[in-house]
Amino acid sequence: MENKSSKKRITQEDRLKAVEAFLANRYTLRQLGKQYGVHHSSVEKWVNAYLIFGKDGLRRAPKNNKYLEELKEEAVLLYLTTDHTLKEVCNQYKIRRISVLQKWISNYYADSGD
Repeated sequence: MENKSSKKRITQEDRLKAVEAFLANRYTLRQLGKQYGVHHSSVEKWVNAYLIFGKDGLRRAPKNNKYLEELKEEAVLLYLTTDHTLKEVCNQYKIRRISVLQKWISNYYADSGD
């Protein structure tokens, strides 16, 4: 079993090459995942980050982003009161990970007592 510390680190340049290859319809997500030794969902995340943030979206974030409480509430309410998907809400509010929004939704329900 491979542990986290032995996983291959993909450089920002390689992530950009993969994204550009996918956007140019040269390779599928699965093909690129296999080529770079990652799950295809990782390549999909790179593509999404690139489309939202440009090349900066492919950098490794050195720390957690801080979001204003108002933005958190708006994002949660948009998801809960519309047909928007988690991914759509994250894209609209430039939230890098769906898991972040999911945590906010859980906290919203815990705070409201539902």
